[in-house]
Amino acid sequence: MSFKQQNTGKSARKNAGSQKRSESFKIQAEREAAQPKRCQESVSAYAGLTWELLESFLLGKWPNEDFKGKKIHDSWVFEAPGRLTEEDRRTIRRLRDNSMAQSDGRRRSITPE
Repeated sequence: MSFKQQNTGKSARKNAGSQKRSESFKIQAEREAAQPKRCQESVSAYAGLTWELLESFLLGKWPNEDFKGKKIHDSWVFEAPGRLTEEDRRTIRRLRDNSMAQSDGRRRSITPE
């Protein structure tokens, strides 16, 4: 076998391996494109907005989703299948305010809307 034939054989095998990797990257990209994009959201956690309360709202909006919240400074940070609207944020503030009023038995300062 000549030197050229040996190198051609190696090159063909190398290209075949490269093609397999390219196909797997293509398949992976198609799989990721088929999955819905998730958005990172944050909601102010001050004045008693518990994760349980926020999660119950999120599950009402997006049933069958799995939410994992992390408290960073004074905010709940989580990923959602879409963006929260301004109406969603108002509803969350009302839930927080109602929860605080019920737990205390007295009225706390309420966020203006």
